[in-house]
Amino acid sequence: MGERPDSSPGSDDDLPPLPEDLVTQERRLREKKVKLELSLRDAVTFTLQNNLNVRLASLDNAIRQRDIVIARSAFDPFFNVGSTYAKNRDPTVSFLDVGAGRQGITVNPSETTEYNASLNGEWVTGTTYDIQLEQAKFNRPAAEAGGITAINPVTRTVASADLRQPLLKGAWYSVSTADVRIAQNNFQVSNDEFERVLVDAVYQVEQAYWELAFAIQNLRSREKALRVSREDFENARKRRAVGTFSDNDVTTVESQWVLRKVNYRQAWLLVDDARDRLLNLMNYAGDASLRTAWRSRSDKSYYQEVGILCTSEPDERELTINRKDALGAAFENRPEYKQISTNLKNQTIRVEVSRNELLPSLDVLGRWANLGMEENFAASYESLEGGRFYDWLGGGEFSVPLSNRGPRSRYRNAREELRKLHVQKQDLENTIVLDVDRALRTIANLRLRVVDLEEQVRLQEKLLRDERLKLEVGKTIAYTVSTIENDLISSQTESLRSKADLQIAKADLYRAMGKLLERHQLWVSDN
Repeated sequence: MGERPDSSPGSDDDLPPLPEDLVTQERRLREKKVKLELSLRDAVTFTLQNNLNVRLASLDNAIRQRDIVIARSAFDPFFNVGSTYAKNRDPTVSFLDVGAGRQGITVNPSETTEYNASLNGEWVTGTTYDIQLEQAKFNRPAAEAGGITAINPVTRTVASADLRQPLLKGAWYSVSTADVRIAQNNFQVSNDEFERVLVDAVYQVEQAYWELAFAIQNLRSREKALRVSREDFENARKRRAVGTFSDNDVTTVESQWVLRKVNYRQAWLLVDDARDRLLNLMNYAGDASLRTAWRSRSDKSYYQEVGILCTSEPDERELTINRKDALGAAFENRPEYKQISTNLKNQTIRVEVSRNELLPSLDVLGRWANLGMEENFAASYESLEGGRFYDWLGGGEFSVPLSNRGPRSRYRNAREELRKLHVQKQDLENTIVLDVDRALRTIANLRLRVVDLEEQVRLQEKLLRDERLKLEVGKTIAYTVSTIENDLISSQTESLRSKADLQIAKADLYRAMGKLLERHQLWVSDN
């Protein structure tokens, strides 16, 4: 080995110190203003309470529930009451108005006072009804003076009921209650959509949690590698000083030291990104947006002051779910599948209604009225109750459009929409089967991958120890040790990554089966 050139680093004091930003995870955590020891259960609970998408879905669910009330209100009766008073001084030349013997244009004064009350609406059978009570008082003093009327003033009272029942178009329960049934189904669709949003939120937060757990473990691994690399660099420089290491060996070790610093900084970036994603899914900022936090203090991120320690351990239990059971659960529980089945019911109702609109109108109608007339209000009511005066009628009404192209086109469109939903259902069924198959394959592959990578790490650790011993006695070179060390660190990272991926894959399988909420002991109420 040659002598060290003058341009090479000098004593150990010349060794570059650890950069200030490369500190341990625990120290970085202590520097945070907010320190969270977070379990997976805590993260899921916090997310479901605060996640913005969950809030939006909850609001939409409430809207759809009120739509049922709105649809049912079409059958609410209306009560109307009114009163009018009229006074007139009309000119007339008729003796029928003011009595015989009067000549020229005379005045025909009159006063009219009317009261009315009615109750009208529609029943679920399509029957429309209108029940009325009217009373009017007429005062014509000029006619009385002329001997034309026997009674003045006179009060007239009418109690009547009108009914109309469609027999073809717009008839009976199935057509009249279509909007109500569709609103009820829409609420169920909204409830299923709310469940889907919850499932997505739980899956995303579980995925983010294990990503952060991996990032933290990876950071610790990179930190350990960084410190080992620094120690190797120190030892290499000492050994070069005594002539047992060449400049090339020192350069190789120093290159590893620089690479470890790059990897360590990258590991911190991965932690920060994973933390931000998890906190954002949890909506950790609450009602205040991140823009508000930025405007109050623009020098650093709101989440940057939050440190998280993931306290949940990976679930290493082996899943014993076969394909048949997984697919059965998926088609029974997946909210998307329940949604499209309910949408098919809705569209079937719309097809029935649009088919009914093609029919001509055939209505039966009837009216009954009792009448009363006397000098005052009380007497007119007595006359009304006596039943001496009455009106009634019954009949039918038939109408058919000369051109039915509008309803015919709406009916065809409704049928095509129904066909589209059947195609979408088939596509969703294919997707569900593929989702379950993919999740099962992924778990089986990752389970073997975890075992193989753990064994690979064990073997590479042994190989590195042996190679370091060879380096100590000069039977190998630093480059070979560095190569093995790089392979070991890569395998360690892959091993950590595969363990996190296995946890995410399990969550994905439960999501594909529609049982992710049940796995976390969460259930969606139907009301």
